[in-house]
Amino acid sequence: MVCPLGRAPARPGSARRSGIGAGLVPPLVNFALPFLIYTIAKSSLGNVHALLIASSPPIAWTIIGFARTRRIDALLAVVVGVDALTPILTKANK
Repeated sequence: MVCPLGRAPARPGSARRSGIGAGLVPPLVNFALPFLIYTIAKSSLGNVHALLIASSPPIAWTIIGFARTRRIDALLAVVVGVDALTPILTKANK
């Protein structure tokens, strides 16, 4: 089937969320939640461990997004890579 504007037809169930909540979820998961986790965990765990724990929501967001779309978000892939290198570089500096 040929679609206008050369786009493929949408698959059933592939509709994206719309509305006010759709624009708020990514900043909450990728900024507000990690900041809150870091702020709470910093005093008891130290900076490095707090950063590692705070990076878990963006990592989960990236993995779930990849599982859904089979595409990698470049910025979050860099964040995941930096998070993977943090413990290695921390141990190397001690």
